[in-house]
Amino acid sequence: MPAKAWIIAAALLSLNPAHAAWVTDAPAAQGHWRIPLDDAIYATLGEASFEQLRLHDTHGQEQAYALCAQRQAGQAQELLLPFTALVRGSEPSLDASGQLQVLRSPGLKEGPPWLRLIVDLRELPGPLQALQWPSHSEEEQISLRSSPDLRQWSRPLSMRREGDRLVLDRPLSQNWLGLSFDPPLTRSPDALRVWTQAGKSQRAVHWFQADLNLEGVYRHNRSQALRGVRLDISGIESLQLESRLGPGDAWKSRGSWRPALGAAELLFPAVGDQEWRVRTQPEQINRASFAHDALELRLPSNIQPPLRLSIGPRQRPLLTCPQLGSADRMTALQLRPADGRDGALSGQAETPENLRPWFLLIALPLVLLWFWHLRRRSASTASG
Repeated sequence: MPAKAWIIAAALLSLNPAHAAWVTDAPAAQGHWRIPLDDAIYATLGEASFEQLRLHDTHGQEQAYALCAQRQAGQAQELLLPFTALVRGSEPSLDASGQLQVLRSPGLKEGPPWLRLIVDLRELPGPLQALQWPSHSEEEQISLRSSPDLRQWSRPLSMRREGDRLVLDRPLSQNWLGLSFDPPLTRSPDALRVWTQAGKSQRAVHWFQADLNLEGVYRHNRSQALRGVRLDISGIESLQLESRLGPGDAWKSRGSWRPALGAAELLFPAVGDQEWRVRTQPEQINRASFAHDALELRLPSNIQPPLRLSIGPRQRPLLTCPQLGSADRMTALQLRPADGRDGALSGQAETPENLRPWFLLIALPLVLLWFWHLRRRSASTASG
């Protein structure tokens, strides 16, 4: 048994996979640090959890950090929001998971005509300022109401019409928006285009290229939900953006585009679907870039750079972003790939792995000698 244990230990120690790693620079000044993650890190992690990131200081000691969303200067955003259309006799409510469900009277037929539209505002990056709704007739009357929980609704919101937009007199920070129509709608857009108010700061996004298969489907293979799509619109008249969780799931509309809308950049609340497709007129394959939240690591001031970031089982718990305060006064550290010869930092952080060849050179002969000794003793016992 001891021989088997030695052999197993030696085999485990001989495994030395090459893990991706990055190192930071070493600024002269002291203070709080933040490390913006780049596309190489997102791509390397793929669908793995960000809890797989390990951070070591200049002495090779693992350090705790906070994983936070990067912020950017607040600006008005244009987004496409899905909505739920209700016929007369149906009511919206929340299920146990907080998702919208529609309660219908028995025998009630699906519309049109639709009496109301319900819009989820919970993932908006800022207060709602305006929404697009072209006037279809002089007789059409629209009223907007807000709700925190789909049970209590406000009085009609004060607004004004500016062209094809309905602009709120006071920006709205609520969970739900209801649009009521008189007369009821007989047709509606695929999604509702809205504009948010410019705030103090908002979550930044990171753009990347997704894999496109032979069926024209983009595969999103990262752990973060998507928040936007940019499209190459040369030579097309219109497009429809759709997504689904995976094979077998129904495709859902995430927005549409036509040349009058300007640049084909569609932003929306976070969507975790893995498969996306773009349907165009005329039909063609278009290159697309996708966006998810841009993240960064934030570090307390008692950690001394340069630092090393690698992927593996993390031992230290995560800190929280509020513990480290605002990132405005933190110094940003830039990452670069570590090649194993990157000065003292790589050597110190890799010391346990670099000693493995020397350990094996000494341990393996001892294991073989011990195994030979046991076999010889067993043979002596049997002959005796």
